Amino acid sequence: MTVETLMAGSVLARSSFYVYFSNREEVIRRLIAGIAEEVSEFAERWLVGVSGQQDIGAALAGVANLYRGHGRVLRALADASATDSEMEAIHAELIHMLVAATEQGIVREQERGASVVADPRQVARLLVTMTERIANDTWGRDADPESRGTLEALVHVWSWSIYGQPPALDEAQ
Repeated sequence: MTVETLMAGSVLARSSFYVYFSNREEVIRRLIAGIAEEVSEFAERWLVGVSGQQDIGAALAGVANLYRGHGRVLRALADASATDSEMEAIHAELIHMLVAATEQGIVREQERGASVVADPRQVARLLVTMTERIANDTWGRDADPESRGTLEALVHVWSWSIYGQPPALDEAQ
Protein backbone atom coordinates (compact mmCIF):
# COMPACT_ATOMS: atom_id res chain seq x y z
CA MET A 1 0.00 0.00 0.00
CA THR A 2 1.67 3.18 -1.21
CA VAL A 3 0.83 6.88 -1.15
CA GLU A 4 0.21 6.58 -4.91
CA THR A 5 -2.33 3.83 -4.28
CA LEU A 6 -4.05 5.88 -1.60
CA MET A 7 -4.20 8.96 -3.82
CA ALA A 8 -5.42 7.02 -6.87
CA GLY A 9 -8.94 7.15 -5.49
CA SER A 10 -8.71 10.86 -4.78
CA VAL A 11 -9.10 13.98 -6.90
CA LEU A 12 -6.00 15.43 -5.23
CA ALA A 13 -2.44 15.31 -6.53
CA ARG A 14 0.12 13.16 -4.70
CA SER A 15 1.86 16.29 -3.38
CA SER A 16 -1.40 17.39 -1.71
CA PHE A 17 -1.24 14.25 0.43
CA TYR A 18 1.65 15.69 2.41
CA VAL A 19 -0.29 18.85 3.22
CA TYR A 20 -2.68 16.72 5.29
CA PHE A 21 -0.57 13.72 6.32
CA SER A 22 3.10 13.20 7.09
CA ASN A 23 3.11 9.63 5.73
CA ARG A 24 0.87 6.76 4.70
CA GLU A 25 0.87 5.27 8.22
CA GLU A 26 -0.74 8.45 9.54
CA VAL A 27 -3.61 8.30 7.03
CA ILE A 28 -4.15 4.58 7.69
CA ARG A 29 -4.11 5.14 11.46
CA ARG A 30 -6.70 7.92 11.10
CA LEU A 31 -8.92 5.76 8.91
CA ILE A 32 -8.64 2.82 11.31
CA ALA A 33 -9.29 5.08 14.33
CA GLY A 34 -12.57 6.17 12.77
CA ILE A 35 -13.49 2.58 11.97
CA ALA A 36 -12.53 1.48 15.50
CA GLU A 37 -14.96 4.08 16.89
CA GLU A 38 -17.73 2.56 14.83
CA VAL A 39 -16.79 -0.93 16.04
CA SER A 40 -16.86 0.28 19.64
CA GLU A 41 -20.37 1.66 19.21
CA PHE A 42 -21.99 -1.60 18.14
CA ALA A 43 -19.72 -3.83 20.26
CA GLU A 44 -20.81 -1.78 23.27
CA ARG A 45 -24.34 -3.12 22.84
CA TRP A 46 -23.15 -6.66 23.56
CA LEU A 47 -20.70 -5.56 26.25
CA VAL A 48 -23.38 -3.75 28.28
CA GLY A 49 -26.49 -5.47 26.94
CA VAL A 50 -28.76 -7.72 28.90
CA SER A 51 -29.90 -10.24 26.30
CA GLY A 52 -26.55 -11.90 25.49
CA GLN A 53 -27.16 -13.91 22.36
CA GLN A 54 -29.51 -11.37 20.80
CA ASP A 55 -26.94 -8.66 21.47
CA ILE A 56 -24.28 -10.77 19.73
CA GLY A 57 -26.52 -10.92 16.67
CA ALA A 58 -26.86 -7.14 16.65
CA ALA A 59 -23.09 -6.69 17.12
CA LEU A 60 -22.31 -9.07 14.25
CA ALA A 61 -24.86 -7.30 12.05
CA GLY A 62 -22.89 -4.15 12.88
CA VAL A 63 -19.70 -5.89 11.73
CA ALA A 64 -21.40 -6.80 8.44
CA ASN A 65 -22.51 -3.19 7.91
CA LEU A 66 -19.07 -1.89 8.85
CA TYR A 67 -17.44 -4.12 6.24
CA ARG A 68 -20.02 -3.12 3.66
CA GLY A 69 -18.96 0.50 4.19
CA HIS A 70 -15.24 0.15 4.92
CA GLY A 71 -14.40 -3.31 3.61
CA ARG A 72 -11.93 -2.17 1.00
CA VAL A 73 -9.86 -0.30 3.58
CA LEU A 74 -9.99 -3.16 6.07
CA ARG A 75 -9.19 -5.76 3.42
CA ALA A 76 -6.29 -3.66 2.10
CA LEU A 77 -4.92 -3.34 5.64
CA ALA A 78 -5.20 -7.10 6.24
CA ASP A 79 -3.56 -7.87 2.88
CA ALA A 80 -0.75 -5.33 3.38
CA SER A 81 -0.04 -6.62 6.88
CA ALA A 82 1.39 -9.81 5.38
CA THR A 83 4.30 -7.99 3.74
CA ASP A 84 4.56 -4.59 5.44
CA SER A 85 5.66 -4.32 9.07
CA GLU A 86 4.03 -0.91 9.64
CA MET A 87 0.70 -2.15 8.31
CA GLU A 88 1.12 -5.35 10.33
CA ALA A 89 1.48 -3.26 13.50
CA ILE A 90 -1.65 -1.21 12.72
CA HIS A 91 -3.60 -4.37 11.89
CA ALA A 92 -2.38 -6.08 15.08
CA GLU A 93 -3.55 -3.08 17.17
CA LEU A 94 -7.02 -3.30 15.64
CA ILE A 95 -7.26 -7.06 16.19
CA HIS A 96 -5.97 -6.71 19.76
CA MET A 97 -8.70 -4.15 20.48
CA LEU A 98 -11.38 -6.47 19.09
CA VAL A 99 -10.05 -9.50 20.99
CA ALA A 100 -9.90 -7.53 24.25
CA ALA A 101 -13.49 -6.32 23.83
CA THR A 102 -14.70 -9.83 22.99
CA GLU A 103 -12.84 -11.30 25.95
CA GLN A 104 -14.43 -8.67 28.20
CA GLY A 105 -17.87 -9.64 26.90
CA ILE A 106 -17.23 -13.34 27.48
CA VAL A 107 -16.02 -12.70 31.02
CA ARG A 108 -19.15 -10.64 31.69
CA GLU A 109 -21.28 -13.50 30.41
CA GLN A 110 -19.34 -15.92 32.66
CA GLU A 111 -20.03 -13.69 35.64
CA ARG A 112 -23.74 -13.81 34.79
CA GLY A 113 -23.49 -17.61 34.66
CA ALA A 114 -24.42 -17.61 30.96
CA SER A 115 -21.11 -18.58 29.33
CA VAL A 116 -19.56 -22.04 29.13
CA VAL A 117 -16.15 -20.78 27.94
CA ALA A 118 -13.12 -22.13 29.83
CA ASP A 119 -10.53 -19.78 28.28
CA PRO A 120 -12.09 -16.41 27.34
CA ARG A 121 -8.89 -15.00 25.80
CA GLN A 122 -8.36 -17.90 23.40
CA VAL A 123 -12.01 -18.17 22.42
CA ALA A 124 -12.10 -14.40 21.83
CA ARG A 125 -8.97 -14.60 19.67
CA LEU A 126 -10.42 -17.46 17.62
CA LEU A 127 -13.83 -15.82 17.17
CA VAL A 128 -12.35 -12.46 16.15
CA THR A 129 -9.85 -14.01 13.74
CA MET A 130 -12.54 -16.14 12.11
CA THR A 131 -14.97 -13.24 11.90
CA GLU A 132 -12.40 -10.89 10.40
CA ARG A 133 -11.53 -13.42 7.70
CA ILE A 134 -15.16 -14.13 6.88
CA ALA A 135 -16.01 -10.40 6.92
CA ASN A 136 -13.14 -9.61 4.55
CA ASP A 137 -14.18 -12.41 2.19
CA THR A 138 -17.93 -11.76 2.35
CA TRP A 139 -18.67 -8.10 3.07
CA GLY A 140 -15.27 -6.59 2.27
CA ARG A 141 -15.84 -7.25 -1.42
CA ASP A 142 -18.68 -6.53 -3.77
CA ALA A 143 -22.13 -7.70 -2.73
CA ASP A 144 -22.21 -11.38 -1.84
CA PRO A 145 -25.59 -13.00 -2.51
CA GLU A 146 -25.02 -15.36 0.43
CA SER A 147 -24.13 -12.66 2.95
CA ARG A 148 -27.38 -13.12 4.94
CA GLY A 149 -26.59 -16.80 5.42
CA THR A 150 -23.06 -15.89 6.43
CA LEU A 151 -24.32 -13.55 9.15
CA GLU A 152 -26.70 -16.19 10.48
CA ALA A 153 -23.90 -18.78 10.51
CA LEU A 154 -21.60 -16.40 12.41
CA VAL A 155 -24.29 -15.75 15.00
CA HIS A 156 -24.68 -19.51 15.48
CA VAL A 157 -20.92 -20.09 15.82
CA TRP A 158 -20.54 -17.26 18.34
CA SER A 159 -23.60 -18.43 20.30
CA TRP A 160 -22.45 -22.05 20.45
CA SER A 161 -18.90 -20.99 21.34
CA ILE A 162 -19.89 -18.64 24.15
CA TYR A 163 -23.19 -20.03 25.45
CA GLY A 164 -23.03 -23.69 24.42
CA GLN A 165 -26.35 -23.42 22.56
CA PRO A 166 -27.72 -21.91 19.37
CA PRO A 167 -29.59 -18.62 19.40
CA ALA A 168 -33.36 -18.64 19.21
CA LEU A 169 -34.53 -18.22 15.61
CA ASP A 170 -35.75 -14.65 16.12
CA GLU A 171 -32.42 -13.71 17.75
CA ALA A 172 -30.43 -14.74 14.66
CA GLN A 173 -32.55 -12.56 12.38
